[in-house]
Amino acid sequence: MSEITKKIKDRSLFNEPLSKHTSWKVGGPADTFFIPNNRDELSQFLKSNHDKPITWLGNGTNVLFRDGGIRGSVISTKKSLNNIKMEAENSCRVEAGASCMDLALFAEKNKLGPAAFFSGIPGSIGGALVMNAGSFGHETWDFVESLEVIDQTGTIHNLNPKDFKFSYRDVKFPFPLWFLSCLMQFSESENNH
Repeated sequence: MSEITKKIKDRSLFNEPLSKHTSWKVGGPADTFFIPNNRDELSQFLKSNHDKPITWLGNGTNVLFRDGGIRGSVISTKKSLNNIKMEAENSCRVEAGASCMDLALFAEKNKLGPAAFFSGIPGSIGGALVMNAGSFGHETWDFVESLEVIDQTGTIHNLNPKDFKFSYRDVKFPFPLWFLSCLMQFSESENNH
C-alpha cells in the first residue's frame, strides 16, 4: 500500500453521521466521509472512487441530509482546502473550503473591495461558486478571474469564467467538475473610497 493510499484510508470515516457536520445537526450516515489534507490526497481519492457517487460538503451551513444518509462518498472541505492568499495588488486566491465570512474579513484586512458583501453569504466559497451566491447587489462570479477545478477522475484543470455560463443564482458547468480555488480580482482597494 502506497503512503498516500494509507493516508487516504486513515483519513476516511465509514458510516459517519452527517449530523456531526451540519449547522442543523440532522442527517444519517455517509458510506464514506473524507477530509483531504491536500490536492494530491483529493486527486488520489477521486481516482480510487470515481465509480461511486460523490457529494461535496463545505461548511455544512443550512444543509439538510435525510435520515437515511448518503450513499457513496462525502468529501468535506471545511477543515482543508480553505486558504486565502494575496496574488497581486487587488487579487487573491481563495480555496473552495474557505468560508465566505473569512473572505470578507481577509478583504477588509487587505483593503480589497468591494468584498464586504461576502459576509452576508453563509457557507463556503465552493458553494458560492456553484450557485453564484450574492448579497447587497453583488454576486460571486462578478469577481472571478480564473478557476482551478478537479474532475471525476481526479485530474486538475485551470479554467476561465468564459468556460461557464452563469446568471442569477445559476451556473452551468462545461463538464462534471468541482471547484478547488478561484482567483478573485477586486476593482479597487477599500482605501480608495
